Amino acid sequence: MKRTRSSNSSHCFAGFLTLFVLVSGNASLAFGYEQITEPKSAQVALNNPGASYASFEQYHQTLDDLFEIAFMIPRYDEEGGLNKMIISLNQKIVENPEDVDSLVTLGHLYRILKQPSEANYFYQRAVAIESNEPHLHCFSALMLYQVGEYNEAINELNTSLEVDPVDVHAWLARGRAYARIGKFESAINDFEVALKLMPENQEARMLLGQLYAKKGDADEAYEIFEALSSEDMENRVARFNLAIMKLRNNEKKAAIKILEDMFLKGVRDLDFMSQLSIAYMDNEDYDKALKILDVLKFLFPEKNNLDFLLAEAHRNLKHFNKAIQLYRMIIVAKPDYVDGYIGLAVTFVEKGSSVEALKVLKGALRHMPGNERLLKWEERISKNYENV
Repeated sequence: MKRTRSSNSSHCFAGFLTLFVLVSGNASLAFGYEQITEPKSAQVALNNPGASYASFEQYHQTLDDLFEIAFMIPRYDEEGGLNKMIISLNQKIVENPEDVDSLVTLGHLYRILKQPSEANYFYQRAVAIESNEPHLHCFSALMLYQVGEYNEAINELNTSLEVDPVDVHAWLARGRAYARIGKFESAINDFEVALKLMPENQEARMLLGQLYAKKGDADEAYEIFEALSSEDMENRVARFNLAIMKLRNNEKKAAIKILEDMFLKGVRDLDFMSQLSIAYMDNEDYDKALKILDVLKFLFPEKNNLDFLLAEAHRNLKHFNKAIQLYRMIIVAKPDYVDGYIGLAVTFVEKGSSVEALKVLKGALRHMPGNERLLKWEERISKNYENV
């Protein structure tokens, strides 16, 4: 029997108080797709301004709030009580394999318990019975995305958008999945549709700006991040991205002003602090950069990319022996890291030893023959050496 458009709500909410503990098991995905199906035309969405479905994002949040409330009910903490309920639900499914309520409830529980593969196993069983439920396809896509199955996630979102073409969340989710597989134009199209459906959606604007930046469309990205920053001076993500765009535009002092303001307001995460150190180095404030990098290396000793920034800071401060030590460590840890060899060679040149610099580059070329960057640096240093 075909369900009505509102039936997905009854399936997803039914039995939500029946909670379960996480059980060991190897439920695997018994489904897949050979290739991505043709996406739904965005024009359908833009020509349908009204929709009878609730927003998936709002629906998702409401559902999770209900589960959180259910977890607070004392009797579900009784020893073995939750496990018995999992067994009971599975027994219901054995008795009636088309019990969509039980399948969906198990899917939600495994999702909340951060077991995406198990959650998707049950979502897909429910989808096979109720293929016209857009929210079920969205939940399945969310799980597939989390385990890196981006093509399959796109297929689920294609189906969801066929049924409900005005769900902003589905357009955003599919855009993120497209971006993950390098289909940037498709991702941009989806984010633009999401913005046309909901112009005030900041997530869509942010994602679009980040994708423009990734593609190298600097003017478009700059415009978006500047607008978002102007609208909300506390929007840290927008201001951080705007600072990066200003650095790319050689607006060093303006970028540093934004980053220092964020620092004074308490931003301290690794990416931010690394970018602040890079901004200082671009502005030739090597002492400031080195102070930040020393702290970061103490806090995050396993981050090899910090070693390169440290080596660059020491080289520019003419701490040549320390820089050489760091570049050598980088090369040992990452033998294919071309910038490590170039940095080491440049340090030897600045120290006055072009012979050692050429030895470094020749050794690197034996390991990576034909590398254009290494060959260019070898030619450049050789010419300078011959003219000495």
